[in-house]
Parts: sequence; C-alpha cells; structure tokens
Amino acid sequence: MILDIAAANDLEVPPLPPALRTDMDRLAGYITGDGNPLDAWGNGTFVPNLDHALAALQASPEHDAVVFLRDNSDGQPMDQPETALNYLQQFARAAGASDKPHYLLHTRAGHIDPGHVACLRGAGIAIITGIREGLGAIDRLARWGAAKTDWQRNSV
Repeated sequence: MILDIAAANDLEVPPLPPALRTDMDRLAGYITGDGNPLDAWGNGTFVPNLDHALAALQASPEHDAVVFLRDNSDGQPMDQPETALNYLQQFARAAGASDKPHYLLHTRAGHIDPGHVACLRGAGIAIITGIREGLGAIDRLARWGAAKTDWQRNSV
C-alpha cells in the first residue's frame, strides 16, 4: 500500500541496500519485495526484529530518517492499547539513541490515544497522519533539508 501510494504521488521509496536487506532477512526471515518499507514483523518475533531494524537503520549511511508506520487510532479494535504503547516506547528509546529524525506515520487522520501521543512527544517524535499526506510531508522535509545543505555548502 505504501509503495502504491508513493508511486501514485511521484515519491521515491528506494529499496534497502543489499547488505541491510540480507541482515534483516537473516534475523526476521524473508522480507517480501525489496525490503522498503521494511516489515519488521517478519517471522513473528516483532520486538527483537524491531530493535534490530531500528539499530540497522540508525547505522545505515543511506538512511536520513526513520519512519514507523502504525494504526494507532484511539479505540482501535484490532490492537491492544498497552501493546501499541510498548511498541511506541520501543521506538521512542531507539529515537533517543539516534541522531536521525524519527517519525510516526499514522495510517489515517483521527484521534490517537493520548498516552501514545504523550510517549512520542516526550521523545521528540513527530506524528504525521495519513499515508499520502505523511509521505509527502517527509519528502518535502527531505528536499528542504537537502537544499539547505547544498546552499550552506555553496555559501561557505
């Protein structure tokens, strides 16, 4: 779904570098497609897979930001609030140990559990809602950052 939305809106979601993809496949099991977006659920051991994926993305020189896609609507019938909060706390810990921006991309606009919002805000993680809108916003921030860096490099 993310790749379809990105393609329909002329946004690039490049594949994982081969070494990173091989490393993730080793831990999480075969990841479908080109590995980006990365399905950290993989073999079903989500907690260690997510920790490993977040550490690998932090170490990757080819990734400037980390985006965690979840559906955290308040009262979500297919999720337990405490389970979602545990995953978000795990994401927040990784963000705190990282020098890269981290974003929560929420699948749709709507009310997000206030405990989830507090957890992410406390970690400095921006919450972006709507896949199309969110991917577009991240793309614009990345382009702005690249243009700013080019300008700074050329003006020195």
